[in-house]
Amino acid sequence: MTDPVFGALKIIDCGSYVAGPAAATGFSDLGAEVVKIEPLDGDPLRQLAPVYPSFFWRMDSRNKKGIALDLKHPTGREVLERLVRTADVFLTNYRPSLIQRLNLEYETLKELNPRLVYAQITGYGLQGDESERTAFDSTAWWGRSGLQDWIRPHDGDPALSAAGMGDHATSMALFGGISAALYRRELTGEGTRVYTSLVANGAWSHSMSIQAAAAGANWAFEHPRPPRAEGHLNQLYRTQDDRTILMNVLNPAKEYLPLLRSLGIDNLIEDQRFVNHHTAYENMSELVIEVRRAIRSMSLVDLRSRFDAHQVTYGFAQKTSEVLDDPQLWANDVLVSPEDPIEGYDRTVSSPIWIDGVEKVRPKLAPEIGEHNEEVLSGIGFTAAEIDNMRIEGVIGNSVGEVPGRNK
Repeated sequence: MTDPVFGALKIIDCGSYVAGPAAATGFSDLGAEVVKIEPLDGDPLRQLAPVYPSFFWRMDSRNKKGIALDLKHPTGREVLERLVRTADVFLTNYRPSLIQRLNLEYETLKELNPRLVYAQITGYGLQGDESERTAFDSTAWWGRSGLQDWIRPHDGDPALSAAGMGDHATSMALFGGISAALYRRELTGEGTRVYTSLVANGAWSHSMSIQAAAAGANWAFEHPRPPRAEGHLNQLYRTQDDRTILMNVLNPAKEYLPLLRSLGIDNLIEDQRFVNHHTAYENMSELVIEVRRAIRSMSLVDLRSRFDAHQVTYGFAQKTSEVLDDPQLWANDVLVSPEDPIEGYDRTVSSPIWIDGVEKVRPKLAPEIGEHNEEVLSGIGFTAAEIDNMRIEGVIGNSVGEVPGRNK
């Protein structure tokens, strides 16, 4: 195995749920040592599923060393400060008020380690009246950005987001920001604070439509949007076996004839309405009817084969169960097998960054609560007796399996 690109990097993951910790997961996949700090009863992400620990926890806490620490206890504070002094990155997505109560502000921690990169995710940003508002990706990334209202059927209700879809997108923005801050540190020798928010990333994801609205484009304001009916070629079609195809023909001069040939309707060019892409687009409603009829007569497998043979650009709505066995995703290590597979965790999703010459770390099981207390604490100079005393005083904790009395 080649040396991991971040093999010398030490990260403190002092966050909860997904958006912040998932950025640390991306670094762990590339070899960074990540110490996950949890409260004594564990990160609530452990409970976010009908099974314990949740499958979400197993994915986003892989490869990390876990310690369960009372940050409000003076000895717990000493542990944190020792960790900060030796760390490269401190990562959190706690709300600003909690950061203040725990005295975890950037200005405080940089006094302990001027080279520290302090990475922070919030729901709605650090400024303004709503900086303290509680948020998840469904509320800030999806709802507040305008995406939720945009992604809905005509006259239908706005859709719910998929679990964590905005969190994971936002985590990669923080990953990039941390990487830029580390590069800056190489040039200046100084750490800095880098931050992003769920709503900012939602707006960035939705930015083309937002920009269109800013330019006064009528279609950006038409909500609920009228159905496009037969007025545009690039829309959804149903196959014979009731699967959904999305056409995405953006270069008609190049793709018009291949599209007709792939569908077996190239005889349409004998009709003056469809003799070339110019006339066809002038008669779009009639063209779409012909395309829709042809697609409806074919199965998804047959249609994909035809489109691929003629290099027609398209997509299809793949089911999540199908994604698990998608050979293209396995061929590109998007889906991978853990190093220590167990029931319910025999495959997982890799973080979406690869570097030539660097082999990513195979996912290891996420830690139990406090599983690495002794290893981490002894590594920053605490003796066995001191560690035992911390356990007696309730500064640190251990738990295997679900925490008794903890509500799901």
